[in-house]
Amino acid sequence: MYLMAGLTWVESRGKLLFLLGLMLLAVAAGSLLLCSTAEHGIGVRSDSVEYIWAAETLASGAGLGRLSGEGDFKPLIQFPPLYSTVLAVFEWVGVRAWEGARWLAAFFFAANIVLVGLAVFRLTSSRVLALAAAGFALAAPAVFEVNLWAMTEAPYVTFVLLGFLVLDDFFRLGQTRLLVFAGISLGLALLTRYVGASAVGAAGLVLLLRPGKPWLAKVKEGALLAAVAGLPIGLWMVRNLLIAGSATNKILNYHPISAEKWEIFRDTLAAWVSPTENFFLTGKRKLVALLGIVVGALLVHRSSWVASPAKRGSTLLGWLFLVYVPAYVFIVFFSVLYAGAAIPLDDRMMYPVYTILIVAAFSSMFFLWMRGRALAPALGTAALILFGLAIYTLAESHAADTLALAVESRERGKGYALADLARRQVVLRLVEYPDDYLIYTDNVHQLYYFSGRLAYLFPIAFDTATQQQTGEGYALSLAAIQDRLAEGQKIIFVFFFWEDLDTMLIEEYFPQMQLIVGGEEGYLYVSEGG
Repeated sequence: MYLMAGLTWVESRGKLLFLLGLMLLAVAAGSLLLCSTAEHGIGVRSDSVEYIWAAETLASGAGLGRLSGEGDFKPLIQFPPLYSTVLAVFEWVGVRAWEGARWLAAFFFAANIVLVGLAVFRLTSSRVLALAAAGFALAAPAVFEVNLWAMTEAPYVTFVLLGFLVLDDFFRLGQTRLLVFAGISLGLALLTRYVGASAVGAAGLVLLLRPGKPWLAKVKEGALLAAVAGLPIGLWMVRNLLIAGSATNKILNYHPISAEKWEIFRDTLAAWVSPTENFFLTGKRKLVALLGIVVGALLVHRSSWVASPAKRGSTLLGWLFLVYVPAYVFIVFFSVLYAGAAIPLDDRMMYPVYTILIVAAFSSMFFLWMRGRALAPALGTAALILFGLAIYTLAESHAADTLALAVESRERGKGYALADLARRQVVLRLVEYPDDYLIYTDNVHQLYYFSGRLAYLFPIAFDTATQQQTGEGYALSLAAIQDRLAEGQKIIFVFFFWEDLDTMLIEEYFPQMQLIVGGEEGYLYVSEGG
């Protein structure tokens, strides 16, 4: 009697408890990320440096871009502007963009956890299941890993999920302002990553094909959505064409996906579900969890915690996801094949797909449970126990991996922020040379991150991004360096990727360069000119 009275009390305050649960999960997500990045900062890749370098340059008044080896301005074109612009705001208020990226990561991680829960609730009307899905996303290492970096995938997912939820509100309520708000959110996704075109396209297609409205009205709505979402990125691309002659700095050139990249893609997908291999393994914790799941399933069987089909409102959110995911995957693979051979097929690139798969998995389990319950109450209860055990098995393994990632990030850092990298001899010895040296390097972003120094990219014969030979430009670039050395300029070569360095080429073409550091900690060559 008292138990059922307690359930009735919980049910009567379901909305408040649901919102409180989402808030607690959001706080947990933000706190976990801030704690994980407290010692060494947010994880850093070359793209991260490009974003933050552009933010610092914008905040200084030079514009959105970076500086060349001799201080010439190079506008940002390859990436959309939103992430760097937001980071520049931190610089303007006196907070370094690197620290701002860390706080942004915590915010968007928390936001995505909440949005996953809201999406599941929209599809199922089950607050318990929505909280379970949000908690699962918090525990998933594939989600946490992506958020540990100063990259754009997390904010992109936030804007897409928010845009789809608001657009679904428009489908149900028909208020034009909701369509505008959805367009703004999807436009922000497009200003964060160019692949956001897949979200705008999916939204437009579902809007046009939905039943219940005349075609002319739907065309007008589609035009409004396209205008609101597409105008900002359109202006950005016009800006790029005017100042650089290219809208996105992409060169279309076919290059097949390597076997190594396919293996990474397979490993990424396998890691999402690999803990299910432990489904039949037993242990004390699992037995206790199973007991809790059985009790919970019996309580749900006797209560009305989960909304019945009659209480669930109509939604087209599932159709938005169904159209969006293939569109996103198509654009990613097209980009890998034709625009960027260096684009990885890893957790980072598949993150938008994974978050939606979490929503789809929990929603599918709900509908299967409802179907089973309609056929026979006992079947529904058995399905609930089975699904609960599967979720626990995955979540237990995922949570352990996520905590390991958190500890690793806090103790060692991620990417360029790894503690050991700043202590390499090639970085320490570079400090000995003043700023009047002209620097050439194999990674301008890594050099800028560790030293704040400007540099030119050392000439390369083969461009790994386009998979093309650089041709005559390579020889001309080498000759230009030789001319500078002949003129007596002070020059430094810094090579971080020592495995790929052709030391014979350096000795043959640039005999004036003296080797200062050489080995697994990089190579540093110096010519003092004169």
